[in-house]
Amino acid sequence: MALSVATSLTADVTQDGVPDLVALVGERIPGSQYWQNLRLVIQNGASSVIGAIDLPNPEAVSPAIAVVPLTRPNAQNIIVTLPTGGSGGIINYNIFAYENAIIETLFTSDEYNAQYQYQVDYADNFKVVASSLLNRQSYDVDLSRRNDEYLSPLYLPNGTLRRPTEGFVNPLSGLYPVDFDNDGVYSLLAYQEVAGLSNADTLGYFLNTLEWLGNQFVLTEQLLGLTGTSFTPIQPR
Repeated sequence: MALSVATSLTADVTQDGVPDLVALVGERIPGSQYWQNLRLVIQNGASSVIGAIDLPNPEAVSPAIAVVPLTRPNAQNIIVTLPTGGSGGIINYNIFAYENAIIETLFTSDEYNAQYQYQVDYADNFKVVASSLLNRQSYDVDLSRRNDEYLSPLYLPNGTLRRPTEGFVNPLSGLYPVDFDNDGVYSLLAYQEVAGLSNADTLGYFLNTLEWLGNQFVLTEQLLGLTGTSFTPIQPR
């Protein structure tokens, strides 16, 4: 299958005053928006030298790239967005820097998902406790407004849980650059769905704010956004 350009843009990622070509190159499945064997390719606008790097998850539906200053003001960091197209809305993300003709990996979804682990437990009194293990914070989700069809198999009429029941948190499904401080350096707002009995049973979203500190993105703020609310933060237990 022939290689072709899935998407591209021009940006001065080398910071030498000459625009460079940044592209995702791979194999497109005929008749679809699905791509496989994707690689990030950068062509230096001044020298025409081409650099490339394989992606950890090289398959996507309608892949995209963007250039955003994440590590310092005026930096040209490359965000690669790779939607999986699955029912869980999972999206793979990779972030790169291009320094001294070397493409450096700053962030991958695989590393993030391995680091950010959660526990979701149904509890007495018609609630779910969603716990973030990384920073040891727990949040309560009120189920008392759910209908009887949902609650009756889970709870006795007095609110006692009938049997141990767990929910789950999906892998990363959104990663958005936001300049919260208006200082020219963007943070990352990461979304992960908190689900109850199935993917269709969305309870809310963990919203993690990540900032570049030294040599990695670190968690600086966490909220639990509840379905049907304005993502009001819940106080840790």
